Amino acid sequence: MLRFSILKMVAKYSQLLTKRGLFFGILAGSVFAIYFWGRLEDFTDVKSLPRRKCTRLDGIGIKTAFGSHETLTETPELECTQPRPSRFGNSQLRESEDKAFLHKTCSSLSSDIGGGPVSDPFMGMGLQASYTKKRSVATMSNLDSLLRSTWTWSCEQNQCVRHMLSEQRRPRVSLATCTMQCGALPLWPRPTGHMELSTTFSKLRLDHIQVSSAAATPKVTELLDRAGGIFLDNLKALSWQGQGRYQDEVHALEAFQVKLSVSGSSSKLEPYLTLKTDEGYRLTVRKHGKTLRATVTSGTFFGARHGLETLSQMIWYDEEDDSGVLRVLDNSTIDDRPVFPHRGLMIDTSRNFLPLSSIMLTIDGMAASKLNTLHWHMTDSQSFPFDSPRVPQMAQYGAYSFDETYSSADVSSVVEHARVRGVRVLVEIDAPAHAGVGWQWGPISGKGNLTLCVNYQPWRMYCGQPPCGQLNPVNDHTYKVLGDLYADLVELTRTTDEFHMGGDEVDLNCWAAHNDVLGQSPKAKENPQETLMELWGSFQVRALERLKVANRHVMPKAVIVWSSELTKPKYLNKEVFVVQVWGGSDWADTADLLNANYRVILSHVNAWYLDCGFGNWFGPGPGSCGPVASWQTVYQHRPWVNMGLTSKQRALILGGEACLWSEQVNQNSLESRLWPRAAALAERLWTDPDANMDGGGATTAQQRNVSGIQPQRIPDKIDWNLREAHGRLSLQRDRLVARGIGASVVWPEWCRQNPTLCLNSLEEPRRRFLIGSSCSAEVQLISTSSALPEIFSTGESIKFKQADSFVADTDHWVLPSGRGQLGTGMTGHQDMRAPV
Repeated sequence: MLRFSILKMVAKYSQLLTKRGLFFGILAGSVFAIYFWGRLEDFTDVKSLPRRKCTRLDGIGIKTAFGSHETLTETPELECTQPRPSRFGNSQLRESEDKAFLHKTCSSLSSDIGGGPVSDPFMGMGLQASYTKKRSVATMSNLDSLLRSTWTWSCEQNQCVRHMLSEQRRPRVSLATCTMQCGALPLWPRPTGHMELSTTFSKLRLDHIQVSSAAATPKVTELLDRAGGIFLDNLKALSWQGQGRYQDEVHALEAFQVKLSVSGSSSKLEPYLTLKTDEGYRLTVRKHGKTLRATVTSGTFFGARHGLETLSQMIWYDEEDDSGVLRVLDNSTIDDRPVFPHRGLMIDTSRNFLPLSSIMLTIDGMAASKLNTLHWHMTDSQSFPFDSPRVPQMAQYGAYSFDETYSSADVSSVVEHARVRGVRVLVEIDAPAHAGVGWQWGPISGKGNLTLCVNYQPWRMYCGQPPCGQLNPVNDHTYKVLGDLYADLVELTRTTDEFHMGGDEVDLNCWAAHNDVLGQSPKAKENPQETLMELWGSFQVRALERLKVANRHVMPKAVIVWSSELTKPKYLNKEVFVVQVWGGSDWADTADLLNANYRVILSHVNAWYLDCGFGNWFGPGPGSCGPVASWQTVYQHRPWVNMGLTSKQRALILGGEACLWSEQVNQNSLESRLWPRAAALAERLWTDPDANMDGGGATTAQQRNVSGIQPQRIPDKIDWNLREAHGRLSLQRDRLVARGIGASVVWPEWCRQNPTLCLNSLEEPRRRFLIGSSCSAEVQLISTSSALPEIFSTGESIKFKQADSFVADTDHWVLPSGRGQLGTGMTGHQDMRAPV
């Protein structure tokens, strides 16, 4: 208040003394600036962060994979900025060049200030600083000490249960360590083969981990070495809090030796993923004195990489341990391989552009969850961001801006980033529909109209969403341009056995509006619908020939198109084409295609469309699809179970994809929309667990032994697999966050700390009844719900006393209305009250 009064006085006298008004104005401004600067941190809780920066890791608080750890040491922030010249001007600084410059600048800045490592913002491992109000180190230290002295966890009936810490419950066990040792296997996705997962652990220092590789070819060995480096980076994301301050008294391992071995003939060691690639692996972990040896063996690099990913999930950081060490489950064996060969995730970069850093993080999340196919829907009628080397006019006419394009170097960097993480990249240029912006340059260059109906209104008459645009099927130049684009993509992605041609939502009204397309033949006049369908089929065949030429005159083994009216044997060769089914699971599409012996990839809109349920973006209403597919909906979707498929038809299902169209998504919402729902899909396609699969919850004192997937002893309506998946998926979400991915939470933190109390809602609804106050009763149960075998058994006499209660399953009997299967023997007046 005193300073405020002084400011008012200075301002008042500066107005009166006009001759000296300038002097007093400057004086008043200086005083106010000093005052405001002193109060700035009090007014600001969170300082805004620039779009691109590098940050020092030491001293920055983050939430780790298995708990929170707040470091209060103040550290400087390294800001990296650079000019961004026009991509098509004299100085063409590409996105990849920006990244190299940024990384180099940050590295040099780190050495300048003499600090620790700098996070790499483009590898998915970067940890950004968050700035909050200053809190007393002493206060936080005391609070941390109090919290640690209050709670401990113990494993009870395969669940971690929280207790007050007491002399009888020492030493304290953290939730992280309890979770890794107790109950369901702490792995995602759950392995499919034989498992022996230890409940004992060893401590290890990060600098004691040694990764070695052995393969028949140098290319595979190089990939294994790079995968080993990523493995170590992921562990650093868990353990950075303790780096450089290991305590001598900690009895950690002297060495943790990780050996990656890929066997087999060199002809089978393809460096690129295909539909025939064996992704299986065997992981063994054995302790020999102070040395722990982990061996991952596989027939391919991709299987070995998956095994390394599983090993990383057996390692955790314990927030209770201040020594800076990690912990690893020891003496374990896992045999594992996926159920489906195509486990995909589709992202859309046309409606809203996604920067490369977002795409890289998406791939990091896929690798963590063992998804193996990134379906990159790069172009659509809204924009054409691909800067094609052969057809540069496409981006020139189709990009939102010079900055929002993908160069050849960008695509190559995505493909290589994905390959070493076990992911193939399929780039889709949708055609013939969803092709408007970017194709308008034809008339100017003397090639005629390459596309039709661009920006036609009213748009609902010519396309599914604005702006309209559909390729001209009677212009030969259209196919030449498509062939050049296909050649670019084949060279850049190096994916030769699969290719996505689009084919989504062709609107025949667009072509019918142009006489030169429909033609003047008698057949066209008598049956225009059939004429247009034949024209569509002819377009697909001609485009396919261009693809074959681009693929070095070899037909890809799986040419993927979206399901439509065209995906019928009459028009498309089922030996070549694979149909991605996007319609609802209750539609006839899937069954019809399988009955026609088409290979399919499932992306049912009612379960695996991750953009549904967020409203209509072009007007009022609920939107084109909904409701939101929860992770439980994604996880429980098993359309192949109730279709009555033969084993041959079941083999035609190559797998599935979750799709995220980007009408209402950009880099700011991408990660929370994808994760952890995409991880739920990953376990569905890798493991395909059913409702009664054993989650590996049965534990002995030292070892969890699970031979394959076994049914629960008690079959009932409860999805026991979904029940235990909550905790495992929450754990997997924490791993994603530790790797820099902004995944949404699975449930409240209270549920993570009290899973047994939180999960009761998954059981069948039950009601509690009270015995009348005037007497006691004896009730004999002659029929019971299978959900209650642990409480009652058929024929058992149960004696109730005054005010006693029992629980009943409302699906089977409800008292006192008379419904139910109870026999009673009275010892007094019977008075069953209403449920409470």
